[in-house]
Amino acid sequence: MNPLSYSRLKPAAEDALKWASYPPRRLVLIHTGVTIAVGLLLSILTYLLDLGIAQTGGLGGIETRTTLESLQSILTLVSVVALPFWEIGYLAAVLGFARRTAPDAGTLLGGFRHFGPVLRGMVLKGILAFVVMFVAVQVLATIYMFTPAAGPLYAFTMEQAEMGIVDPMALMENEEYMALMMDAVPPVLIGVLILELPLLYFLRFTDYVLMDRPERGALFAVLTSFRLTWQNFKAVLKLDRHFWGYYALELLVVVLSYGHMILDIAGIDIGIGGDTAVFVFYIVSLTAQLGLYVWMKNSIFTTYALAYDTMMQPPAAELEN
Repeated sequence: MNPLSYSRLKPAAEDALKWASYPPRRLVLIHTGVTIAVGLLLSILTYLLDLGIAQTGGLGGIETRTTLESLQSILTLVSVVALPFWEIGYLAAVLGFARRTAPDAGTLLGGFRHFGPVLRGMVLKGILAFVVMFVAVQVLATIYMFTPAAGPLYAFTMEQAEMGIVDPMALMENEEYMALMMDAVPPVLIGVLILELPLLYFLRFTDYVLMDRPERGALFAVLTSFRLTWQNFKAVLKLDRHFWGYYALELLVVVLSYGHMILDIAGIDIGIGGDTAVFVFYIVSLTAQLGLYVWMKNSIFTTYALAYDTMMQPPAAELEN
């Protein structure tokens, strides 16, 4: 039997969760509950700060407005920085379930305990993603300019050049030029996504490595993730196929948060609008997310943790040498 097969890993994951000393559902409930509570609190604070900023018009309120805007930026920064460390802590917990090492709620703080390696891993992944995106945009934009679709943009640019307007900033002030440029955005964006997705796929086990071997550092984690995924690409892809329903439900949960916009586009009136509709659909989305995670997340991520352990066994000795 394939050691990475769904038929082997999924029952093993269910068995590991069944015999866990700390209730797995309680752990995912704590993890998701804290994530939702913090996100909801930040949303409410941001909304209140927006109201405060709106009421500080004129020169007399510039100091108060600046203070509120700074506080808003700080709250956003804190949430953006802290959330990945909290998410990685969950991976430390499911690794514990997979290995039957009795993880508990304190395990969720694993990302913060290994702050340095995790931060460097985040920065390294961000740099790699940015480099791929930058190169992809440059290459794809150049290719686009040689396609028939870029004909109007090329002709307009040549017309402006004949008039002596060659400064990019001056061109960007022209509405017709910007409209033609926007036509290039969808194909270039699709191309960037096509190139970025494989990178993200090969980086998928980086956080598992960081939680498993934080002392080896971020570069080791990134390279190990690339190696594991490359060597087991077909097997991991087959394993992923069994969880596409879960990913589809995750996407649906995200779509639910934009329910008010979808209903507006469809011309459906539900009797509420404005900020109330935004808040209602946001709460519905968060509730659906909590239910989905409590129902399915432990089983799926423990399965992936077992897959990670299975893949690490052969290469681990080689990488240590």
